[in-house]
Amino acid sequence: MNAYPRISRLFLVSATMLIACLFGSATILAQEGVKETEQFIKAGGNLSQAVAEAKLQVQTTLGNYDDLLSKSATDMKDSYNKLLKNTKEMNEKTEEARTRVTEMKATGDTYFAGRAATIKKIGDPTLQAQAKERLDVSQKSFTGVLDSLRVTRESFDPLRKELADHIKYLESDLSPSGTASLKPQAEQAKANASVVFANADDAIRTANTYFTGLRAR
Repeated sequence: MNAYPRISRLFLVSATMLIACLFGSATILAQEGVKETEQFIKAGGNLSQAVAEAKLQVQTTLGNYDDLLSKSATDMKDSYNKLLKNTKEMNEKTEEARTRVTEMKATGDTYFAGRAATIKKIGDPTLQAQAKERLDVSQKSFTGVLDSLRVTRESFDPLRKELADHIKYLESDLSPSGTASLKPQAEQAKANASVVFANADDAIRTANTYFTGLRAR
């Protein structure tokens, strides 16, 4: 009996299994890359949301303060206590946004390191260079997005500090004349806040556009 056909069949089976394993490994790696991208996008969305929620809470708290200084604050003690409650929530939201910024930096480092490692495995030099160029552009955009959100979060701090001073001021002078004496500073704070909020909207919108652009369709 000729053994060559059997050897040929064994070789064919072994080669087929090897190819299947190679393609299987490539598929797993591709799936892991997609998963890492999804995690990166999710983390970016969480960061944008955290900054947006911090901005909204700062707006709400400043609105409470404005009400306290206006004639609509018929019960100053209730309005003052409401302001204190919202100030606490504002500080919590802004600190949460600070944490998200720090976490996103680490997430970005991991994500782009993974993409860079994958690109190195591309055999075609031209294709590898093209992928590297796209990676560099994306990473540069991410750096800009992250810096913008970080600066946005930090821009809430002067508003918080000024409001804290005003609250301390009223703690010992919660009266119609006391609130009236703060109106000039309150108007300036409102003007400063409007600029901060407009810049925050731009930063959040740019971040959302960036992360949405990475999502597979």
